[in-house]
Amino acid sequence: MLVVKDLEVRYGDINVIHGISFSIEEGESVAIIGANGAGKTTLLRTLMGLHREFQGTILLDGKDIGRLPAWERSGRGLAMVPEGRRVFPDLTVEENLAIGAYSRTDRQEIEKSMKEVYTLFRILDQRKRQVSKTLSGGEQQMLAIGRAFMANPRLLLV
Repeated sequence: MLVVKDLEVRYGDINVIHGISFSIEEGESVAIIGANGAGKTTLLRTLMGLHREFQGTILLDGKDIGRLPAWERSGRGLAMVPEGRRVFPDLTVEENLAIGAYSRTDRQEIEKSMKEVYTLFRILDQRKRQVSKTLSGGEQQMLAIGRAFMANPRLLLV
């Protein structure tokens, strides 16, 4: 599914990620562990196309996606839960989730996904008409993850 080869990531003159290679197969869960400042978030942002200054290869299903913009990577099945939650504070839980399904067209499938999110995070079902800025930090994190699930991603970066 995802193959990363010899990835080098820089911020200006600072080399943040030094030649890493790995692969992730469908159905696999992979954890990237490291100290603060080790490059975990930079790696995810690079995979998602939010950081474009890198060398190496990023393949999704054997196709090079390394130069594609984030929106196109999203269309190919990548989704990312941003650091710091980043929910839409003045929208309800339900509206935030609906935004996650922006590229989907089958209304029944969207409703099915919303029910799955509400099953996974029951508190969100109870608060679906509540604006997200009134949720606790943990509830906002659940909402951010749920919104990413709504895109029906093949690979979720958290």
